Amino acid sequence: MRARETAEGTSPRRTRRGLLRLLGGLAGIGALNLASARGSEATDGAAVLAGTTTDAASPTTLATTTDGSGPGLLVTNETDGALYGFGQGFPGAVGISDASIGTIGTAFTSAGYGVAGLSHGSAGVVGFDDEGGFGAIVYPQLYVEGDLIVTGVKNAAVKTPDGGHALVYAVESPENWFEDFGEAKLVRGRAVVELRKDFAGVVERPYHVFLTPHGESNGLYVGSRGRTSFAVHEQGGGRSSIGFSYRIVARRKGFAGRRLERFRPPNVADVRRQAAEAVARFGGR
Repeated sequence: MRARETAEGTSPRRTRRGLLRLLGGLAGIGALNLASARGSEATDGAAVLAGTTTDAASPTTLATTTDGSGPGLLVTNETDGALYGFGQGFPGAVGISDASIGTIGTAFTSAGYGVAGLSHGSAGVVGFDDEGGFGAIVYPQLYVEGDLIVTGVKNAAVKTPDGGHALVYAVESPENWFEDFGEAKLVRGRAVVELRKDFAGVVERPYHVFLTPHGESNGLYVGSRGRTSFAVHEQGGGRSSIGFSYRIVARRKGFAGRRLERFRPPNVADVRRQAAEAVARFGGR
């Protein structure tokens, strides 16, 4: 038997009362099975029922609506986890949509998180697309606590004058380098350039300085390279007063000695296989 459906508009207050009374927190162990389900009529567009099974071979839709009046399953709990999914050898929770979003996670305050994933030695969250799309889309910012590792390229998509976008590529290096740029001026063949404090505070010494003169000269060279400044001189004892630009390259502080570190990628093919099996088993195309 299937939970009866209604076409009334969804009322969060009535839905919460009914679900707290009937579910209080739904524990779904493995694939839910219709034979062990307890159904209840929803009064505001949400089909409500709960059940457990240990039979992974016959997953069954337990809660559905077909008229667009509300969610097929809605669970709330004001003091603990509202929905818990646990699977032994198969997914604990699966969200599938044929034309929209399979799973949505929302946090209504800055203290919460829309979606969280925890793993022990694997990956907390995995996203795939097998038709040329994106495994994940993040807006407006992505924060990574730790390292960002990619097997492809790192791009920025920049707007072009014709209204389109073009991809530009990050410069890669065997070591972890920071760069800074600036301009200064020789006065009678000599200049002392102060390092910006914010840059000097995050890099190691020694650092490299590359110079480009902006006028006629005998050539420029870097004299001393100190903790807070470096000196520039004109070659041959020249006394020109010309401008120049400089590029400073220094190792990131705390990362000295890390060069072309060996890395073993995770078994992505196995994760893709598990995801494809889950979609096929639980009603995907």
